[in-house]
Amino acid sequence: MELDKMLQYQKTDIVVYKLEREYQQSKERELLVRCKKAFEDKKNTLIGLSKELDNTLATINKLSETIDELVKSGSEWNGFDVNAVATEEELAKIEKEFAGYEAKVAELSKELTKAVKKEDEIAYENKRLHEEMEVLNNDFKHLNGLLKKKEADMLEKAKPHVKILKTLAPDIDKKLFEKYQELRKSRKMPAIVPYNDGCCGGCGMDISIEVGKKLVNPFDIAECTHCGRIVYKPKPKAE
Repeated sequence: MELDKMLQYQKTDIVVYKLEREYQQSKERELLVRCKKAFEDKKNTLIGLSKELDNTLATINKLSETIDELVKSGSEWNGFDVNAVATEEELAKIEKEFAGYEAKVAELSKELTKAVKKEDEIAYENKRLHEEMEVLNNDFKHLNGLLKKKEADMLEKAKPHVKILKTLAPDIDKKLFEKYQELRKSRKMPAIVPYNDGCCGGCGMDISIEVGKKLVNPFDIAECTHCGRIVYKPKPKAE
């Protein structure tokens, strides 16, 4: 198969590929990705805080209702006349019941105070996260602007090469071109490599047994059984 056009295409495309990789691996893009991840992490934390706040508020309401009911049920102690108690045993029993009532109120009040404190802590954390997210959002906008400029620069540099690629593409075998694009997407560049001394010119593995018989004449092609690249038999060097 005639590979001249495909090899010309690849030679030009490698320039574009390198420009794209430079853009993808740029510091601006790396910082933007980090910024976006940090924002998403804080956003997820806020979602968790919101659920925790709902649970805390539910606990506060439940404790408040329980305390109110307990206080109402303890109204019988108001105006209690000790002198009206007939025996010491009866008085001791009443004192024990009252002590239990007080202990229960104290325990619930302690839990309520703890829940209210938790609500304040969540509110503080919520405010802190929103402030940090605002800073991250501003950083994101700034970095996104820088990255768009870098992308524009990259596209401008690639423009003349892309123009050449468009003129070469129609003359390339469709299946070969599709395979090339597949390899390019997998970052296996160059995608079409020479078959040298029985080895793949891409991964360097010996593939003579698997594809050697398919590569007899110059520009015969086969697929490397190790890396999947397209290997071709190069023309013999002129003496």
